[in-house]
Amino acid sequence: MPVLPEEILHQALSARKIMIDSGGVTFTGGEPTLQSSALKKTLSMLCENEIHTVIQTNGTSAELPDFLPMLSLLIIDFKHYDDEKHKNVIGISNASIVENLKLACKNGLQVWIRTPLINGFNATEEDIAGFIKVYQSLELDNTSFEFLPYHEYGRGKWEKLGRKYAVNDGAVSQETVKRFVDAYSANGLHVIRT
Repeated sequence: MPVLPEEILHQALSARKIMIDSGGVTFTGGEPTLQSSALKKTLSMLCENEIHTVIQTNGTSAELPDFLPMLSLLIIDFKHYDDEKHKNVIGISNASIVENLKLACKNGLQVWIRTPLINGFNATEEDIAGFIKVYQSLELDNTSFEFLPYHEYGRGKWEKLGRKYAVNDGAVSQETVKRFVDAYSANGLHVIRT
């Protein structure tokens, strides 16, 4: 049963007294921008009441720019800097993600860029350089970066469902994560852990 924007606002207002450290309302997935109309209405109502708002998104929505003025924070996935590799593995171009990143950063919005590090996909020294090159084209005053090391916690669930688990040897070492953190930091990119 869908929850109406007014109900979300009511819950947020009733919880306002316990919101600390920028507490507010976070919209996450699946993909929240797929509920475009309700999301816009809800974000607008929350903003009118000065409630901190966050979207966690894959960044592909053509409507994402419409949401940016109503956000306190944008958490956006960026899985690969190379458009062809992105298309081959993810199934779509990364062009809209890059454009949405540029727009969000240019407008001074607080942005967290999350990259799932996956062995065999985006976790090499070449990949570090490729990501950094993209980021050097952005205005990064309010931007932070987070790495999500791939894990296989869901493998058993897939197998129980009789489905093929397509990723083999996707896990990355802490050493790999550290190489990313060190390289990003050396290039002035602010790395966070949540």
